[in-house]
Amino acid sequence: SQIFGIINLMKFHVLINRWANFYFFIANLSEWHFSCRKRYNFFWLAADGKFSKTEKKYLKIFKKILLKYHFFRYLGILFSTKLEKKDWIEAAKLLNKNEYKTFNKVFAIFEQRFNKIWNPTILKQNAKILQKELKSKYCKEIQKDLKIFLGENKIKQVNIYLLKHPAENWYLAGGANIGNNKLTLECNELRPNEASVELAAATVWHEFIHLAYQQKIEKEINRIITVKKQKQINLPLIQKRSLKEALSEIIIFSLFPKGYLADKYLHYQPYKKIKQQLNEYLKIYKQFRKGKLADFNVLRFYFIYKLYPLTKKYIQNKKQIDEDYIKTVLKYLGIKKTG
Repeated sequence: SQIFGIINLMKFHVLINRWANFYFFIANLSEWHFSCRKRYNFFWLAADGKFSKTEKKYLKIFKKILLKYHFFRYLGILFSTKLEKKDWIEAAKLLNKNEYKTFNKVFAIFEQRFNKIWNPTILKQNAKILQKELKSKYCKEIQKDLKIFLGENKIKQVNIYLLKHPAENWYLAGGANIGNNKLTLECNELRPNEASVELAAATVWHEFIHLAYQQKIEKEINRIITVKKQKQINLPLIQKRSLKEALSEIIIFSLFPKGYLADKYLHYQPYKKIKQQLNEYLKIYKQFRKGKLADFNVLRFYFIYKLYPLTKKYIQNKKQIDEDYIKTVLKYLGIKKTG
């Protein structure tokens, strides 16, 4: 792994790990979870042809192993270390002998495919660009606003693992499931002074909030709506999410990467763009309220729009997230009774 920078009050280290990218490549191809990006697989298969029978067979076996451990013991953690040579040592400790053997076999089968798409040069360039962006003055202000809205956090350093994807340059995504003080950023080529650079930073902040404040947000949700009541609610979403997961995601989206704080500090004007497409989002929202399955990835933009004035008011008035804020989100989800 290579380290690319330290910033501000809180330190961010941007790292590149080949095994992390290799694992991400195979795991995404297996489509073991709804969060796997089918868009990436389309590009990867278009570039290197359809799966062979052997590849199909071992992807199924690999998928079963990932489903066994799921996010409770997410296996991506094994391949997200500063020292790449340690990755397989950690894997040997967690996996049983057959699973470890399968992992070695799967990586060997897909190595040729992976080598064709592996491009560390772009990731090194991205790391330098992202480092520069995360040194911007606004980053200190963001930390101050997060403290106002969500309170103190104990995280002083975060490792960002860059994962190279094959889709459009503007498409960015992230994850906060590889352990404490670590997150992933999925990117293609970042170019200086393009909106995608700001969006990359905004995605990092979104995932940072998950890392630093997820437990606090969930604790507040549990205080307001009982766990028993939460289990009784089945939201009509294509991507199955519990009420707590959906609520947390909406609250964090109200800030970044397209919410109030992104709009306050960055130049790509996400709120203006959301308003331009509001009719489309409103249509999806109305279907959702009627109990029809909705795409959360689209629906969330309507929630950002609705929560923008309230989030702005809270932060400007130096007010921390509270019961009233969460009950407002619940109201938009169509939930009035919390007991």
